[in-house]
Amino acid sequence: RLERDPRDPEALRGLAEVRLARGGGAAGAAEAAAWLDRAVAEQPADASLRLVQADACLRAGRGDEARAAAEAAVTLAPQDPAAGAMLAMVLERTNDLPAAAAAVAAAEAAGPGHVSVITMAARIARRRGEAEAALERLRPLLERRDLSPFQRQVALHEQAMSLEAAGRHAEAWAAFVATGRALAEDPAARRLDRSAWPRRIEACRRGLSRDLLEKAGPIAPSPPPLGFRPVFLVGFPRSGTTMTETVLAAHPAVRTTDEQPFLGAVKRTLAAAVAGPLDDLPALLARLTPSLRTRLRADYAARVQAAMGPADGRPLLV
Repeated sequence: RLERDPRDPEALRGLAEVRLARGGGAAGAAEAAAWLDRAVAEQPADASLRLVQADACLRAGRGDEARAAAEAAVTLAPQDPAAGAMLAMVLERTNDLPAAAAAVAAAEAAGPGHVSVITMAARIARRRGEAEAALERLRPLLERRDLSPFQRQVALHEQAMSLEAAGRHAEAWAAFVATGRALAEDPAARRLDRSAWPRRIEACRRGLSRDLLEKAGPIAPSPPPLGFRPVFLVGFPRSGTTMTETVLAAHPAVRTTDEQPFLGAVKRTLAAAVAGPLDDLPALLARLTPSLRTRLRADYAARVQAAMGPADGRPLLV
């Protein structure tokens, strides 16, 4: 459809929704947001389109644009509780809690039984130090039988967080366990290939070596500059890497990416270019050529530029 009409808003929206569903972190969300910007330019009065735009901008870390899109959705559809819930979520995520509380109150007036509205009301109450009030909000919601697996998982997670905030740690642990079970019941979770990561680890353990990397040869002459110096911070999850990244980000010469999957996208490009298995990194690296390395290097730089913007005097990218 886009080949026939590059301005088709429904096609642009569909492409963006598929991109969001595939994940890819902030970089993937930024791609989706770009398509949605084009769709909104064609249909500025479509409230549901504005909601998808707000979601994409929020995932891409573009808080101001997410707020503008959510506010536009509320203006276009003031009686739609989903629009109010989205605005409340954007405001909560951008730490404007008073405005978030006002937005969720308005959304509750429009749709008092709306699942997302109730969950957002509980989250905002918890963040304002009212953990017991948050639990009271969630109790009747979790007694309902009409929740989808995803809705139940979100509500259970908020209950667990509120119990933890209230100091009721044993109950919080039980709620976190229930959250995991609800997540496992989600059809999307059931489609996950749980053997993928073990396969990738085993392939690296078996095949990665200094000889393999050196055989790729030198990069093509005069490669285009990256525009920054990449520095890789590695470690086990939950071992302090996020705290270390936050400390580094305070330096005026440093930018940090919050674990955006730039290299994962480059790896997928490599796998497609050499028709190789995504789960076997050594096999992909064995097929590298100097020209392909130059192309992938440019791809990496372009993805960083699209998501992070210009370096602005900060040469180090963590």
